Amino acid sequence: MPSVAALKIGVGQSELGQFLTAPDGKTLYVFTRDAPNTSNCKGDCLAVWPPLLATAGQPIVPDSAAAGKFDTITTPSGNQVTYDGAPLYYYTADAQPGDTKGHLVAGVWFVARPDTA
Repeated sequence: MPSVAALKIGVGQSELGQFLTAPDGKTLYVFTRDAPNTSNCKGDCLAVWPPLLATAGQPIVPDSAAAGKFDTITTPSGNQVTYDGAPLYYYTADAQPGDTKGHLVAGVWFVARPDTA
């Protein structure tokens, strides 16, 4: 059976400090209305805040600066990656790696920090 490529999580840096990044370098976010290991972003929310998904059995390999526990939860979208129990999302308005336009949106979206996601 062929092996599945690892999902590499990195750490970006901006005036906001350090934040987790997806394999494409884009910023990852957490939603304060989520419960631990439960995504509460549904419907229209997912159109703006798509989840970071992993393939079944795909290893998640963090940058050494991204200390914490990565896992997945099963959602209608697929296997959503979590960091210390917080589901991770992209923000569609972030056009390129390093953009952090989703930080503080509606007071409930924040960049996922490697120490306090």
